[in-house]
Amino acid sequence: MRLGAIAFLSPTLIPRTLKQFASEKLSLTLDIHEGTSQALVSQLLQRELDCVIGRYVSEHEHALDQQILYYQRFAAVVNGDHPTLGRSDRIALSETAGFGWIVPPSRTAARQALSALFMQSGLTPPRVQVESSSLEIIKAFLLDSDLIGILPIEIARHFVAEAGLRVLPFPIEYQPAPVTLIRRRGEQSAPSIERFSRTVTDVAARLASEAGDHVIK
Repeated sequence: MRLGAIAFLSPTLIPRTLKQFASEKLSLTLDIHEGTSQALVSQLLQRELDCVIGRYVSEHEHALDQQILYYQRFAAVVNGDHPTLGRSDRIALSETAGFGWIVPPSRTAARQALSALFMQSGLTPPRVQVESSSLEIIKAFLLDSDLIGILPIEIARHFVAEAGLRVLPFPIEYQPAPVTLIRRRGEQSAPSIERFSRTVTDVAARLASEAGDHVIK
């Protein structure tokens, strides 16, 4: 099955979906294509993909079925020895001044969340030192420098558990478009695609129940 997926999805969404298939003795091979929601939807409409996990798009709405999987929130992340952590139990956004940030490319939801965070606080936008869409590169820089990163909360928690990173204790209220399962409207899909759609929706709901605070539906 040809699946389009945006970067920075919940790290367990697709693996748990495949695990569910395996537990039911079902076989599914995924050919995953990564890109922006707009680019992936274009490929979907050209029948180059079978479905997409991306953000809700308003363009081509009439040709798409879009089912909300979850809503994302973001967090600022640093290494466990970051200088801001030793100052107090409460850290103000202004205390991050002077530190560089490692961020996803412009026009991504995480980058928009960072811009909104500083604008709403009346602060000068932060110094972007590194841009990357690779989670492994972001993690490596965070572990080995005093850079600050911005990540979806579910990925931040994964890195906290896996690599000992820390989440800075100030909220990021920016709410991007929800993560959705996108398919061509009015089309009868293959049984494997229908089953994948049901399963990934069920998995997203279970993740919502487990996380509670960053997933609304």
